[in-house]
Amino acid sequence: MQGPGGAQLRDAIERGVRYLSGAQRETGGFLAENCWPDVSHCSQERCMFYTTFVLYALSTVEHRAVAPIIRLGVPYITRQMEAGGWWRFWDHDDPLHGFVGPDTDGTAAASAVLTMSSAPLPDNVEMLFQYRDARGAFYTWQDPSLFHPQALQLIEKL
Repeated sequence: MQGPGGAQLRDAIERGVRYLSGAQRETGGFLAENCWPDVSHCSQERCMFYTTFVLYALSTVEHRAVAPIIRLGVPYITRQMEAGGWWRFWDHDDPLHGFVGPDTDGTAAASAVLTMSSAPLPDNVEMLFQYRDARGAFYTWQDPSLFHPQALQLIEKL
């Protein structure tokens, strides 16, 4: 990080990593601020999906505080796994966990984090490929019949 913006970039990385280190929960996950339908209705969620992005992004950062964050985060991701190598959007301990079923994007993101960290991972690639439409695009959810009835109503409005 040499050059005109190198010091600013180093400072920004320092501040960001310091913030994430302090924001990480004891479980290894991160809280997400969800505002729906606008910023006047916000709540904090325990969200496995967002945590995967933090951990994956940090894997490219060289900083002394990154390894402890990833070391705490990877077992958290592993604990969120469900039967067959599936993950859901929300943590097991979030009230919305059962709102929707396991999903392909959360499963792919969690699998990427575990792969990048060389953590044990069930072979779920073929399983994921079963959830595509005729064009090959992936469906978001494994089984919409597992949704809470209110989730279906909300999705129909979108």
